[in-house]
Amino acid sequence: MAGKLYVAVETFSVDGYRTITKDVTRVREGHPLLTQFAHLFREADAHYEWDVEQATSGPGEKRGHKVGAR
Repeated sequence: MAGKLYVAVETFSVDGYRTITKDVTRVREGHPLLTQFAHLFREADAHYEWDVEQATSGPGEKRGHKVGAR
């Protein structure tokens, strides 16, 4: 289900126990929090952080020794 993503622009409490944190809490389009508190959210920028190790060595690159090699 694709849709726009929104981020909180202020820190606030909902129902006295749930904290919505500025620049951290994100909700999808149509979420009840967004419906009730639309003025406290803005459309989020696309942001991706992928910290993935390359699976194979590149051309001319040497990786570590084989496990169990003696």
